[in-house]
Amino acid sequence: MPKGAKRMDLYEKTTEHIVALMQEGKLPWQQAWDSAAGAALVMPVNGKTNHPYNPFNSFLLSAVMREKESADPRFFTIASLQEQNRIFAARVARLMQEGKPVRPELRWEYRVKKGSKGIPIIQKWHVERDKDKRPLPEEEQYWARRITAVFHAADCIRREYAYDKDGNRRIGDDGKPIYTDHPLKEYVPKAPVYTHEEQHGIAEAILAASGAVIRHDQADQAFFSPRRDEIHLPPKEAFPDLGGYYATALHELAHWTGHESRMNREMSTDKTSRSYAREELRAELASTFLSLDLGIPLDPESHAAYLQSWIEELKADKMAIFKAATDARKIVGYIKRLVPEAFRTSSRLTPAAEGVLPASKEKAAVPAAEPSHEPIEANKEQAGPNDREKQGTAKEAVPSAEELFSCRYASVMAACSRSRRRHRPI
Repeated sequence: MPKGAKRMDLYEKTTEHIVALMQEGKLPWQQAWDSAAGAALVMPVNGKTNHPYNPFNSFLLSAVMREKESADPRFFTIASLQEQNRIFAARVARLMQEGKPVRPELRWEYRVKKGSKGIPIIQKWHVERDKDKRPLPEEEQYWARRITAVFHAADCIRREYAYDKDGNRRIGDDGKPIYTDHPLKEYVPKAPVYTHEEQHGIAEAILAASGAVIRHDQADQAFFSPRRDEIHLPPKEAFPDLGGYYATALHELAHWTGHESRMNREMSTDKTSRSYAREELRAELASTFLSLDLGIPLDPESHAAYLQSWIEELKADKMAIFKAATDARKIVGYIKRLVPEAFRTSSRLTPAAEGVLPASKEKAAVPAAEPSHEPIEANKEQAGPNDREKQGTAKEAVPSAEELFSCRYASVMAACSRSRRRHRPI
């Protein structure tokens, strides 16, 4: 099968999965919350680097988390687990050579459970060097893609071998090493947590810095008027809580960016048109990305009126969800640039956990032939620490801050103060 056909088949399978969830009234990008205090949504992350996945892979992996009924967002490749094993083995060898004690966890070996099915995702990275590791001129650099398989943390294990007093593995009567397999340590969310007051202050800072005209003149509806270039909302008191107000306001602010004087998107007012449904999907995803970081719960009923039109759009165009996600990233990027001093990109959403390499130690893989797009089964016998993983000359792309940025309350409130001096009150 041609590479392009494999990739399109993956898009199609993912879209079909998302449509199936939508038909059940579920959205894969809306997950459970860590706490009522406002911890960020649990979104899939690379278990090795702790980086969030791009929207396409997030949609696919979020659906896997939902199927497994798991809040653990970590996904690993077999190669990343093997890399961690090699690092630990090297540390153990050095400590033993120096006559120093070896912590038990350094002897753990990370593996994928036999028979586990891998989830194919699309990796993207920027190639800056040739095959001989020589820097490429800027005009010859390019983005490369390939399909690879990842495994959810629930499908991974840590193998603990039995050792004698000399540090050698004990051998059983069957001539094989004695070991016990354990699940990975439980995932503990470490995302920033804000109080409700902080959440609302951050959201207010964004709205103020935008300079958007907001009218609180509606009883039970919210909308953006392209003709008047105004956002219309019910008063804050009409919402059950302020979180609902700000989630709605951010959704309408996403629409606001589409005005001809800003991002100039097609803004149909015909609620029965496909164009209208597309814009609603863009705004839904953009407000999700914003609410994700602020810790503002999303209204689970807010999408109900558009579900059927989204389902029809996705059935008609298998790339629709990915086009909408790309547009949503641009929307969030536009909003972020309104208050650049208020946001700080975090390359580490959570501290490195067991089986996770520090981001600074990561090396991207050389582009390789794409494996099958079908679910990939874990090898019955996986390679151990002595098997080498190819090290490459390509730098893997880090998801943009628009996908999932980390915001710090103090800097946002400072930005809010400055924005009040630059813009009229809303």
